[in-house]
Amino acid sequence: TALDSFGEMNSSLTAVAVDLQKTLVNMTVENSDIRDEMKSLKHSYEESVDKLKEKQKLLEAAHVENQLLKLKVESSQEANAEVMRDMTRKLYSQYEAKLQEEQVKHEAEKEALQAETNKYLKAIEEANERIQFAEARIGERDQRIGELD
Repeated sequence: TALDSFGEMNSSLTAVAVDLQKTLVNMTVENSDIRDEMKSLKHSYEESVDKLKEKQKLLEAAHVENQLLKLKVESSQEANAEVMRDMTRKLYSQYEAKLQEEQVKHEAEKEALQAETNKYLKAIEEANERIQFAEARIGERDQRIGELD
């Protein structure tokens, strides 16, 4: 009958409504789970981005430090080269001064030896003159003696 048919339909609609409500509850729970998962993924993504930014800052700081160290090494090498050039100039200057000093000493010794040689030569000449004078006097004396005889 119509009442039975209505009751069955009502019962069927109620069952469908209950099924729809269950599906709605399940979908709401799934949506909530998806939202939680999205929140978790978003949080993980933000943490990863923050870590990446921090690593990027560290990398940039290391790059800057490397540049500074490179400049310090270049500066140190240039300073060492300048020190070596200065030392070379100083040693060469000392060598030149010592060489000059030795040349002056050598010249002084040479002049002293020349003066001593000249003194000896003069003494020999004077001795020669005295010998010749003495020989001449002896010759004169011998001549006078020969004349007296």
